[in-house]
Amino acid sequence: MTTNTIPEFGKKLVDIISYDFCRKYIEISKYSNSAITGKVMLFTVGKILQLLSLYAPFISEKLWILM
Repeated sequence: MTTNTIPEFGKKLVDIISYDFCRKYIEISKYSNSAITGKVMLFTVGKILQLLSLYAPFISEKLWILM
């Protein structure tokens, strides 16, 4: 593993969370009243927390318990 791998992964993760999830999916889901939308939201947040646990294990664990 090179020294640049971890920071690059973190940057990509932040890009995915902030752009793909927050800007796209949450904005689109505001106009949907489907039950599937909520299930997809919870599944996605769960996966994001799993990835985030590499950087902030205690915070992501607390959020996982609250979810």
